[in-house]
Amino acid sequence: MRKALENPEYREEFLTHIGEGKSFGIPVDLKKLGMHVDGIDVVRLEFKFEKGEFVLKTAYPEKGSAVWEYNRYLGWRVKG
Repeated sequence: MRKALENPEYREEFLTHIGEGKSFGIPVDLKKLGMHVDGIDVVRLEFKFEKGEFVLKTAYPEKGSAVWEYNRYLGWRVKG
């Protein structure tokens, strides 16, 4: 998370979501941050602005060969 905050592209997202009770999520491309996790390319970080600061509520993989999604017509498939 710290590497994401140091990136000006992601920092801009925080500045646009300042306000008590506001929630937002940002997709973080791990390759852009110089990180490698087998099968995960993008992680989504969900934040909420509480008591004057951003609080990380959850983080989950969003894209990559190890990330699967269910499609009611096609069944399970890789999300990526």
